[in-house]
Amino acid sequence: MKLLLIILIFSFVAAGCSQPSLQPVVTTPSFEPTILISAPIEPAVVMAQRIGSTKILITYAGSPDADQLMELETTVVSSKGSVTTKSMGSRLDTTPVQSGGTYLFQGPYTDEVHVLITAWYANGTHVDVLNTRI
Repeated sequence: MKLLLIILIFSFVAAGCSQPSLQPVVTTPSFEPTILISAPIEPAVVMAQRIGSTKILITYAGSPDADQLMELETTVVSSKGSVTTKSMGSRLDTTPVQSGGTYLFQGPYTDEVHVLITAWYANGTHVDVLNTRI
């Protein structure tokens, strides 16, 4: 009888019936949603025009996202390589740039100049809205 009991125990152990079968543990990673901050679809309407050989006039005509536009940063590079940067508004401010606003760059600007205007928005994004030579 002991022999029969030992054989049964051995056969259960050998067959794996004495232990529960192992189930794989499936874990799913948890993901936080990603919020993409994007610039407005329609950029601000900004114009740069030369006034004689002494001034460049920058005019902000407006934009669909005017309430989010905090700063217009303009850089003028002369043909001789001098760089002048001015801003309308401030990206650190909470008051948007006013539509119809203007500002002047005093020259002389006798030769062609490169004008780059960047719009900065309340969400921290920025877009080059004008890149031209006049």
